[in-house]
Amino acid sequence: MLTHYFTLQSLAHSFNERLHNATLQEIFTQQRNELLISCSTGTDACTLCVSCDPRMNYIFLRNPIARAKKNSVDLFTEAISKCIESISVHPFDRILQIKLEDGRMLCYQPFGMMANVILLDQHLVISDAFKRKKDLMGKTFEVTRKENSLKALVSVDAFKEALREEGTKNLFTAMKNTMPGVGSTIAREVLHRSRIDEKTPARTLGREEIEEIHRRLGEVLKELTSPRPTLYHRGGAPRIFSLIPLQHFTGSRAETFSDVNDAVRTYVIQSFRTQAIDAEKNLLLSKI
Repeated sequence: MLTHYFTLQSLAHSFNERLHNATLQEIFTQQRNELLISCSTGTDACTLCVSCDPRMNYIFLRNPIARAKKNSVDLFTEAISKCIESISVHPFDRILQIKLEDGRMLCYQPFGMMANVILLDQHLVISDAFKRKKDLMGKTFEVTRKENSLKALVSVDAFKEALREEGTKNLFTAMKNTMPGVGSTIAREVLHRSRIDEKTPARTLGREEIEEIHRRLGEVLKELTSPRPTLYHRGGAPRIFSLIPLQHFTGSRAETFSDVNDAVRTYVIQSFRTQAIDAEKNLLLSKI
């Protein structure tokens, strides 16, 4: 859920509160697939860490990062010294938008293998890009207005009809197809609370079961608007990041946070630490 729509919304709100009117001091990279955006308000300095790594897309705010003397490259020079007017999430897609005082806009697209950061001019034309720059520059930025992924929530009958259209697919798959904005973690949580096996064929559900899933889905979505970020661990490694406590992970070691940005940052740092330890173990094993 690091780049779930609700996560990005919460992060954008937090970033906007802290970075409104902040000045972009530097934008650079010193590690493959990671962009660092240094900001200052005069009394406060911080760095936005943005990952376009296919293995883990993320964005979080942290204390200033000391720039390496070697192997760092300046990027998006047209945006340097500009003030941030606002930070928000695009209404139709998982795109975090940093609007600048001159009308330009930095957009983070956490789209897995296609993740990118692009700079738009005042006419929404791509003037620079972190990845695939040659292919994108000069193209007009467009976001297709997607059909409301939660339209099935309008009524129990609408939800029932949406599931019926999924035919013989199991309930878990049907829910994700019907409401792609929900995601795997939330779909599993809803079905767990409904006490219905996720492998149940969607078309075999009775009215009462559909009503219960519909009710639980509304319940979970309401909780997502007031995040209680939680990390679930397996062994010493973080396994799941969630915006809300998950009942289907009851019994797992959980770490709760009062702030979504802190939770995302902790998850990323702990994940990297675990990967480094595993890499060192594998190196030692290869020498035995």
